[in-house]
Amino acid sequence: MKSGRWLILILLVFLVSCLPPKRAKRRPTPSLPPQVVTVPEAPPPVAEPTRPERNASNTLIVRGKNKLEVGETVAAAELFHEAINLDPTNGPAYYYLAYAKYRTGELSEVMDLLDRGENLLSGKKDWLEVIGQLRSEVQAASPAPVQ
Repeated sequence: MKSGRWLILILLVFLVSCLPPKRAKRRPTPSLPPQVVTVPEAPPPVAEPTRPERNASNTLIVRGKNKLEVGETVAAAELFHEAINLDPTNGPAYYYLAYAKYRTGELSEVMDLLDRGENLLSGKKDWLEVIGQLRSEVQAASPAPVQ
């Protein structure tokens, strides 16, 4: 009788060892929440005839805005700069590049970028208001008068 119990026990151990390993439940790895930055509300893109350069430039602006929202300001500025290189007539790209430079403290170029954006967006009242608001913030934050 004892040998039968040992045989059953050995058989049971053998069968259990042949089972596939039990998968551990994947727990989400805790991570720090991304630093969320509120990007200023800007008017919708300027409706103009569609050109491939403008479409590509606007795509880069959207990607840059997404980078701004998670606090990746330098990466956002690079995307806005690339958007300007693709389409130098895209006024919103100048605004967002100015905003990114303002966020990183590079105030020396901000007013020039705002001027360029303002010239390209003249006649677009909603954009001019947004540019004016950023211009006021930059002037208030500047230790010396920014022109």
